[in-house]
Amino acid sequence: GPTAFFLAVPAGWAAAGWLDEGRRGGGLALALAALLLPALPLLAVPPWPADFGETGTRALIEMEYRGRWLGTTSTADFVPVTVAVVPGANERMRAALLAETEVDRVNRATLPAGAVVRAEPVRPLRTRYQVESPEPFLLRLFLFAFPGWEARVDGVRVETEVGLPEGFLVVPVPAGAHEVDVRFAGTPARRVATALAVFSLAAALVAAPIVSRSQSGRPALPALAARPAAAASWRGLLPGFLVTAAIAILATTWLLPAGLLHWQSTGLTALPARTSLYRGFGDGEIALIGMTVTPAAAIEPGGTLSLTLYWKALRDLDENYQVFVHLLDDRGVIRAQGDKLNPGDFPSRRWPGDRYVRDAYRLALPNDLTPGAYRLVTGLWRREENRRLAVVDDAGRALGDVAELTELRVEP
Repeated sequence: GPTAFFLAVPAGWAAAGWLDEGRRGGGLALALAALLLPALPLLAVPPWPADFGETGTRALIEMEYRGRWLGTTSTADFVPVTVAVVPGANERMRAALLAETEVDRVNRATLPAGAVVRAEPVRPLRTRYQVESPEPFLLRLFLFAFPGWEARVDGVRVETEVGLPEGFLVVPVPAGAHEVDVRFAGTPARRVATALAVFSLAAALVAAPIVSRSQSGRPALPALAARPAAAASWRGLLPGFLVTAAIAILATTWLLPAGLLHWQSTGLTALPARTSLYRGFGDGEIALIGMTVTPAAAIEPGGTLSLTLYWKALRDLDENYQVFVHLLDDRGVIRAQGDKLNPGDFPSRRWPGDRYVRDAYRLALPNDLTPGAYRLVTGLWRREENRRLAVVDDAGRALGDVAELTELRVEP
């Protein structure tokens, strides 16, 4: 949605330039560059961790079986409206999926005595069935009856039915030997939309040169006679095409492969952090691996202190911890503080093991700060138990229940 909205701006600019015989090519190129360049980092898909596991058919099926829902959500969003009851798992189909063999979607328990059905897959959304039966019957398939599925018996389209309550596709088949072709085709709505899109494109290509001539004060000419204006229009659009192509080639051949569009932190390193450090919390549960403080040394009364902490889960966490940041004077009195229910606004029980958690703060400094040294500290605690987690350094030495971050000064 947002992409379509912003792309409408250069699209309108391009159309206006085309009608103006291509005199806005430079502006179109700049508009496209302004949209595409800032969006390049979003093209850099983060790589999967090395220990992510398998992603083949077997792995996905087994993952679904370990979960609560198969192929849909808790509210069955991904099934047709005709499904009254989401069916349970079919062990025969599951075995075929796990073996990565052809899946037999025929409900063979409902076939009449003496009926034989052989499946011949043509493509993923089309299957032919060779059917022989001594009597008419309903060919029931383990296939949701989404709009668009159609069936033909010996080349003649037949009206399908919906088997309730599961919403499966049902094909009526007469007695004898027949070929039943089941395929996913377009719906009337899809066909109309495609026709409208093709017609609109063709109309724009034909009408644009004519409109261009009439807008410039010349008599309107037939489309075939307006080639000079059309050529000028295309030349005006050429800078935009070149800019788009250049950015795409630059991104795919250099920026993306070189990893220049995003940080790729690994291990106990947070590359965006200005200062790297290590402070362990609890019983080897969480580590603070970096921070960025602005200003880094001198602070002013009434000013603002920006702090970003970078946390890393060292193992799967079964507790949600709270976090505090304190600015302490030389007597240990809290002069400014920041507290969060969840570090990084993300419950620690859901922290990923392969990524850090970015935790940002803005501390308002009081106006009565006196000159001297101040300590910036942080810590984790359990609100239910009112208990702080112990802190250790990278050598395993105990540091109490707070982690010293840095010393800041208020100059006289």
